[in-house]
Amino acid sequence: MLNKLRYLFWVGIIILFLPYIGIPNNIKSILTIILGFVIIFLSIKIKKNYKMLKLKIYQLENTNIT
Repeated sequence: MLNKLRYLFWVGIIILFLPYIGIPNNIKSILTIILGFVIIFLSIKIKKNYKMLKLKIYQLENTNIT
């Protein structure tokens, strides 16, 4: 999960500096769309991992009580 968060951080950094990179606007537009899909994909994966981790913690807490 930490790797996905690291990737998400770096994609955000790339998007932050994308307007200042000297490449043509049509390539910037394509990169922005691709990076947007990457952000969506990573956020879905991170949310899925978070829910699984939350479930494991809940199960561990309930098994220790009994």
